[in-house]
Amino acid sequence: SIVLLFPQSMFASDILIEEFDGQWTDENNWVTLNNALGLSFPTGQNSLRLSAPTGRIFAYTFSKNPFPDENITMNIRFKFLPSGLNFGAGILISDNATITEISEDPNDYATIKIWPLSNNSFRLMSNLCPEQNPSCSGKTIILDVDDDTFLDWHNLSVNFDGNSQYHVSLDDQLLFSSVTTTRRPRQIMLGSPEATLGVTWPIFEVDYVRVTSESSVAGKVPVVVLPGMGASWDFSAILDGGAGSNWAIPDF
Repeated sequence: SIVLLFPQSMFASDILIEEFDGQWTDENNWVTLNNALGLSFPTGQNSLRLSAPTGRIFAYTFSKNPFPDENITMNIRFKFLPSGLNFGAGILISDNATITEISEDPNDYATIKIWPLSNNSFRLMSNLCPEQNPSCSGKTIILDVDDDTFLDWHNLSVNFDGNSQYHVSLDDQLLFSSVTTTRRPRQIMLGSPEATLGVTWPIFEVDYVRVTSESSVAGKVPVVVLPGMGASWDFSAILDGGAGSNWAIPDF
């Protein structure tokens, strides 16, 4: 007999793949609001840049189609530019799938958030409690990046697993696992819906946004056993995993 093992990764599927290679991979996957001039694709950068001058509404866009009720992994590569890094605009992962225009503060729906703090730092935070402190109150500060790397490209990875927990990594380092929650990820938001007023807000770039899901067979390894030479075959039973009713020795 021949045994075929299929790795779990073969059963992953793409939900949203946006590479920002000089243009939108598919602009129909995004809703862009307010200062559209603040969204640009810098020549030769293969990234999306978000910015706004003082006194203007900041550029703002979010994924259009709500993410499904599946195990989801979100990967975002981003960096802030040295241009007045102040609290005001950043990246949010939201559990609200109904926003069509900005009428309320999206921060209320942020399960995971990256936001600048000052000219030399940005913060990774969550509105959820960590697994080791389930009765916490207020926001959870996961990490402040305030060293020489804060202007480098960074890789944010957020996994929402079958136990309804978020697992957050930055640059391949697992930093946070949440309590079990009903607040499933529904959207990714980039930018801010507010005006910069008298403070210079950040300019930041996003290299890609990749959202994938795992099928219901996650955690299991599918096995297909093929009969050997001289053995009986029932092709329907082999493919469907059933008992079969038409086993016979094939001609080959």
